[in-house]
Amino acid sequence: MNIKTIKTMVLSIVMAAAFLIAAGSSNVFALNLQWPDRAFYSRAYNQGLKDGRIAGRRDALARVSYYPAGSSRYQVGGYDYRQGFNRGYAQAYWQIADNYAYRYGRGY
Repeated sequence: MNIKTIKTMVLSIVMAAAFLIAAGSSNVFALNLQWPDRAFYSRAYNQGLKDGRIAGRRDALARVSYYPAGSSRYQVGGYDYRQGFNRGYAQAYWQIADNYAYRYGRGY
């Protein structure tokens, strides 16, 4: 065997190993992003979640109709912020609304 053949064989093995490692790690990473309740969200999403909970609770206690887009903070927020805001608003609003309907036996 000459040196060129050995170099080609070693390079082929290294490339195959690198491909297998990269394919395996990217597949795991892609699977983690498929779940909507993943542990890490962006800072904008978390801030929107907090603000949405405050606005949803305020609107439900005031017996205002469900309308998260009516908030000025929602209107100026980006995509991640709005996603968090919608989720927080829905959680807080429907929790208060369901409690009210249960206590007084009425629809909201």
